[in-house]
This record gives sequence, C-alpha cells and structure tokens, in this order.
Amino acid sequence: MAEIDSYDADISARIEALGRNIDSISKKDPSQRPKLIQKCQNELKQIRMDIEAYELDIETQRRKDLADSLNNLRDRWGRLQTELDFKRSENMNANALYAERSRQKPLNELNGEELVALGDEVQGKSVNAVTRMKQQVVEGLKVADDVNHVLYDQQAQIDRMANKVKDTQSILKRTQKLIKYFGRQVMTDKIIICLILTIVIAIVVIIGLKIAGVDGGNFNLPDLKKLL
Repeated sequence: MAEIDSYDADISARIEALGRNIDSISKKDPSQRPKLIQKCQNELKQIRMDIEAYELDIETQRRKDLADSLNNLRDRWGRLQTELDFKRSENMNANALYAERSRQKPLNELNGEELVALGDEVQGKSVNAVTRMKQQVVEGLKVADDVNHVLYDQQAQIDRMANKVKDTQSILKRTQKLIKYFGRQVMTDKIIICLILTIVIAIVVIIGLKIAGVDGGNFNLPDLKKLL
C-alpha cells in the first residue's frame, strides 16, 4: 500500500526534472541539442510506462481515491510531449536554415533582388514553421482529449467493477443465510426421521414379543382391568 502511495511523488519529481531539461534545450549548443532531445524522449517514454504501471496498480488494488492523481500525471505528461515535439521541430528548422544559409553567398555579396528573394524565402520558412508548430499544438490537445476520454472510460469501468463486487458480496451473504437456513431444516428433518424410526422399531419389537408370547403374552402391556 505504501509503495503505490509513493508513485505520485516519484513520477512528479521525474516530470519536473524532465521539464527543466526540455526548457534547457534552446540554451544548449546546436551540436548538443539532438543528443539532449533524444535523452528527453527516452525519459518521456519511461515515464509513460511508469504511469501505465501506476494505473494498473490502481485498478488492481481498487484505489479509486488515486484517480485524480493519475489524471494529473497524464495531463502533465501530455504537455511535456507537446513541448518536446515543439523543441524538436524548432531544432530541425534551425538546422535546416543554417544549412541553407551555409550554401548561400555572403549577404554583402548579394544584390538587391537576391536580398529580397532571400528575405521572402526566410519569411516563408518561418511562416511554415509556425504553422507546423500550431498543428502540433492542435494535435497535442487532441491527444490530451483522447487521453481524458480513455481515462473517463477506465474510471467508469472501475466504478462498474466496484458495483459488481458489491453485488457479488451481497449475493454471497444471502447465499450463506440460505445455506444456514436449509442446514437447520435438514437437521430438523433428520431428528424427526430418527424419532419416527425409533417409534417404528419399538412398535415392531413389542409386536414381535407379543406374538412370541413372552411374559404370557402380556409383555410390557398395562392391565386394562386395573385401569378400569
């Protein structure tokens, strides 16, 4: 129990550390950024696996009180995924722009038309980059909505399972009461049967002794004359 309660704090600490690493990507040297991006991506995947394990433990141990904690971790994970995608796209655009510029002539060697064309090209690439970033944000929000829907369905499933468990427990209690009731009835029937068999055996014995003429044919019978 203590282990599952510590999951939230452990995963939260790792998410915060990953967030700081993602923020630091832009401050790194361009040659170091791809390695840091890959490192952040690997950590993001590991955190996702830990969140899924956390969710499985919640379902197994029926800890409905931890549902809000799970939802919060998933939301934060989704925001980190969107941020990292943004940083990756930003780095790719910067590298592409740097490579393109390295193939061009120095600015002081360009004429007016070439400068205008270069400005239009840079502006177009910047607009395209912003458009792609917006699209990634929209996709990230869509993923977050899908995750929320999945979590809602899973929460509903957990509630249904809890209700089924309660119904099963109620049925078991009623069944136990019925078993005890029928058990008492069976014991009562057995006692009655034993009494009847005892009476029948006694009657048979008396009749047998009477027929055999034991005690002058008046074996263990009351004197009717004295009674009268």
